[in-house]
Parts: sequence; structure tokens; C-alpha cells
Amino acid sequence: MKRKTILTEKTAIDYIRSKTDFFSANERLVCEEIGDGNINYVFRIKSVDSGLSAIIKQADAQTRVRPDGYLDPARNTREAEALQLYEKLFPQSVPHVFLIDTENSCMIMQDIGEYKNLKQELLHNNGVPCFAECITDFIVKTQLPLTDFICPPQEKKELICRFMNPDLCAITEDLVFTHPYKDVRNRNILFKPNEDWLRKNVEENTDLHVYVGKLKLKFQNMPQSLIHGDLHSGSVFVKHINAKTLIKVIDPEFAFFGPIAYDVGNVFAHLFFTKVYAEVHNFKKTETWAKENLHALPTLFEQKAVQFLKANTVDPLYRNDSLIKDFVQEILADAQGFAGTEIIRRVVGSAKTPEITTLSDTEQRIFAEQKLIQTGIQLLMK
Repeated sequence: MKRKTILTEKTAIDYIRSKTDFFSANERLVCEEIGDGNINYVFRIKSVDSGLSAIIKQADAQTRVRPDGYLDPARNTREAEALQLYEKLFPQSVPHVFLIDTENSCMIMQDIGEYKNLKQELLHNNGVPCFAECITDFIVKTQLPLTDFICPPQEKKELICRFMNPDLCAITEDLVFTHPYKDVRNRNILFKPNEDWLRKNVEENTDLHVYVGKLKLKFQNMPQSLIHGDLHSGSVFVKHINAKTLIKVIDPEFAFFGPIAYDVGNVFAHLFFTKVYAEVHNFKKTETWAKENLHALPTLFEQKAVQFLKANTVDPLYRNDSLIKDFVQEILADAQGFAGTEIIRRVVGSAKTPEITTLSDTEQRIFAEQKLIQTGIQLLMK
């Protein structure tokens, strides 16, 4: 198969048979395309006989939503390698990758169909026990080992080069840090009944732009660790077993060496989306859940990160309690600002979130948008 050959539901079955012995030759297989299909092709292959299943994810150079768009398909290999590294650092926290096929920009990985998407659960008023506990475990155990406190300098520099991600970083730099405030490509999508208010408070708020600019510089110039780059409730899957919550984090397509605070901030931001959505719908249980997790997240992250670094720091100069505490507190301070940028861009930018777009009542949507923007500004300008 040539690299530019895109799989279909039929050819995906032939592909997995040719590349692996995951299924026996006599098993009857079925395939369905899943996912949003914007820039990737994702297929679930399942055996009718055994029930075993696997996922194929393929990257294309041409995006499906914009034929003129181009993204290096090598991002698929980078994403697969990020998953492998995360699994090595924190086993069971991400889907297992069975095969990386660089030539065809494909990976074959574990099907986590028994897990439920966290965002969809929250949209249906189903909170998840111990979420802050789980997500802080993930960030601490996958990212702190790759900081200069622990990772040998030469190894880290090699990893920084290996995970350079210019195409996807450029998307973040534009969609998160530039376009919401300077709509140079005329791609922002403002809710018409709220348009004037949004322009005044975001595009015309030059004081706000200073704070955003400082965070953009940090995003571009702070290779602390291999961050996920798009960590939010839509990229977290959950399962309950024996009164315990398990999570799987997916889609580290935007992964690169950047500020840990960006991932922490994204998690913060989407808790605010859940909180406002629940408030509008009078989902008292989920609103309480969001408030509790907004409170627990920074506390748990600080406790775990400080403890982890005290126990594992290698560099003798960095084995200093005050330095470790300052490092962690700086992450949390920056995370508030990054949460603000994520909130604002999801309200005014082209990549919306269903907590906003599913609000069909005009007054409810105006209320939600204004409350979120005000929250985002407060987080940025603290």
C-alpha cells in the first residue's frame, strides 16, 4: 500500500490482516469508521467470532474539512510514540500501541470501547468519582519524569528534537493565542446576539492581549516536558470497576515539549465549561462535581508533584525543597492563565465545545458565553 492510499472500511480489514496476527485467518471481521474524521481516519476492526477488537488510526496529509489544508502525516508516528512513552512511564493510562507503520502513517492500538468518554458523560449529568485524583496522577507520572529535575540532560534534548511538532504547534499558536484576539484570517465564529459584547471584551481588550502574549511566549519557549497538548474532557475516557475509577487518555497528537501548565490549564478550563453548562441546565449533581474538582485539582497536583519531585529528583542542585515548591507553584499560576486562553478561544474561535454549541436558547447561550469569558479574563489577568 502506498503512503497516500487512504484506508476504507473494506481495506482496513485487509490491512490489519497483512500487518499483524492479531486475528486468526479464519475469523470473520467487521469494520466501522469512528471518530470525527476531520484530519484522521479511525477504524474499529472487530471479530464476529471472538469479540476481540482493535483500532487503526491513519493520518492524511490533506485535511477533510479544508482541502487546501496540509498537515505532515508523520504526526501519526509522533502520536504513537508519545502513547508508548506515556505507557512506559504510567502503565495502563493510555491505549496500548500494537504497531507503528511509519510508511503508511498508521498505528494499530488497543480498543478502549468499554470505557466511556468523559465529556459525553458530563453532558448527560453523569459525574465521575475521583477525577481530579486520576488526572493529576496522569500529569505527574507522565510529565515530571521528563523534566530537568529527573531526566538526564542529553536524553531530554534528544527527546525534545524527536517530538518537535511544528505543524500542530502552529495550530495551537494561531487558534488559542492569536486568532481569538487578532482575527487576521476572519475565522472566528461569534454568536450574533452576543457579537458586540464579545468583540468589546476580547478583540478590543488590549490590556488582556498583553497577558495572552506573555503566555504565548511561554508556550513557544518553555520545553519543560512532553505535554499532551490537547488535554481535556473529550480526550479522557473513564471506566468504573470494583468501586474504582480508571482513565485512559487518548489523542496526544499535539504532544511536544512545552509548559506543563498548558495541560493543567486545559483540564481546568473544561471543568469551568462543565460547571457553566450544568448551571444552565440545572444539573445540580454535575455542577457540584465540577466545583469539587476545580477545588481539588490544584491541591492534589501540588501535593503529588512536590512529593514526586522530592522523591525522584536526580540533579543535586535541584534537590532543594524551596526550589521544588516554587517550580510547582509556578506551574499552577501559569495554568490559571492557560485555562483562561482555552476558555476564551472555545467561545469566540472556530473550534467550539458542545457545552456552548448545544445551547439552543439564546438567553442561555448569552449567559453562558459571558460568564465564561468573564471567568477567562479573570484567570488571565490575576
